[in-house]
Amino acid sequence: MDRNFIVSYWNRAAEEIIGVKREELIGKNLWGVFPDAVSLPSYTHYHKVLESGQSITFEDYYDGIWLEVNAYPSEEGITVFFRDISLRKEADKRLLDAFEEKKYHPRTNYRSIRGT
Repeated sequence: MDRNFIVSYWNRAAEEIIGVKREELIGKNLWGVFPDAVSLPSYTHYHKVLESGQSITFEDYYDGIWLEVNAYPSEEGITVFFRDISLRKEADKRLLDAFEEKKYHPRTNYRSIRGT
């Protein structure tokens, strides 16, 4: 993307993950195509990359999909790579839920209660 967030490249993987064809995005302002994303961390982080010249990695949630995003400053503006981490986030949640359930509902050792 350039410094005005005009998208210059959108690959097939991005099309599949986000569900937007490149024809709908190339040459257009990112925030014009995704106006609801202005309230997401991506908006803040992309601006921060442009202002600081420093790359950043973060997670974002958009339209039911968890993304791991890597944003880098470039000569034209910003280069972004992202991947779907929804399955990992779901597994993390199940693991945390199982831990919390065990923490608050430990198995009772019936032998120690009976005194045997």
